[in-house]
Amino acid sequence: MSTTTDTLFAPLTIATAPEASRPVLDSIQQSFRFIPNLIASFANNPVVLQGYLALDTAYENGSFTQRERQINALVTLVKELVRERGYAKDIQKFLAAGYKKEQVMELLLGIALKTISNYVDHISPTPVTQLPAKLQRSKLLTANLDKRGAQL
Repeated sequence: MSTTTDTLFAPLTIATAPEASRPVLDSIQQSFRFIPNLIASFANNPVVLQGYLALDTAYENGSFTQRERQINALVTLVKELVRERGYAKDIQKFLAAGYKKEQVMELLLGIALKTISNYVDHISPTPVTQLPAKLQRSKLLTANLDKRGAQL
């Protein structure tokens, strides 16, 4: 739920984005054949756009599989970390489930990634990206979104 109905950061196009954001948006366009509105909104600030995508890449290149990101011990720890603002008592349960201590830091990266995108949406509601009709059934798009967890 957004804290406002006003859009503070409108989604930008390659043509309307700041110069430093344009190559990044062009790359997203080429990879996905569209630019998600959240990413188009981040383009208002090239540093934020690049930083968010760098965090996303780092998280995607971590050791958690897409399936592991949904497993109970992992979800439980994430919920506790968020609820307790970084403090957690269930880390040993997480480790006992077979995860590595280094993966706790990856969880923090994932929390940061989602916190940034959620907070931006709270202060500047992002319109839902409407896919072009020809892409809605695209196997390439589906494969890309499945691979990335449909988080863009």
